Amino acid sequence: MTSGSPGLARPAEAAARVLHQDAANVTALATEEDLQAIQATAQAIRSARRTVIVSSGSGAGPAHILGHLGTVMGYDIQLALGSATTQAVQITRLQEGDCLLVLNVWRLTRALRGLTRIGRERGATVSVLTDLRSSPLAEDADHMIVTPIEGVQGTVSLQAMVAVTQAILGELTDTEAGLASGQVQQAWNDLGLMDDQP
Repeated sequence: MTSGSPGLARPAEAAARVLHQDAANVTALATEEDLQAIQATAQAIRSARRTVIVSSGSGAGPAHILGHLGTVMGYDIQLALGSATTQAVQITRLQEGDCLLVLNVWRLTRALRGLTRIGRERGATVSVLTDLRSSPLAEDADHMIVTPIEGVQGTVSLQAMVAVTQAILGELTDTEAGLASGQVQQAWNDLGLMDDQP
């Protein structure tokens, strides 16, 4: 079939529909409930000794963004994205007052549900980012942020979940985070890791 065949959108039309859907998903996040949960999640990270982010599958993408940039900003954030046994090791290191972030996209695995429960039992503040409004993870969550994942033609969009991670990072940005980020960038420069920019 050619791009002009019935039932098949031309690439430009498909791209436009994806961008419009992503924009709609992000706009849907700007509710008072979600904004309060985002702020509370950022505060939990700020006050925690350690934060562990656990996810699987597609959720690993947004988890990497939050973990990497949050660490550069000076927060002790550990990514637990490997096997369930490795994830369990990270979760068992949590203590009272620590923070557990759980990112779940689409179907919920038994492992992720169990890990969330263990984190809660260890006294961590639990924040859940999920597309499931009636997620079983709510039972163990202090804060829930529902992120739409509707795409086009049966695809899944992670744009809203990425936007939430960026919003959390925005809440974490302060003078100390700026200083920590500057120190990291200076270390990169000292090691000659970055290509010279004109």
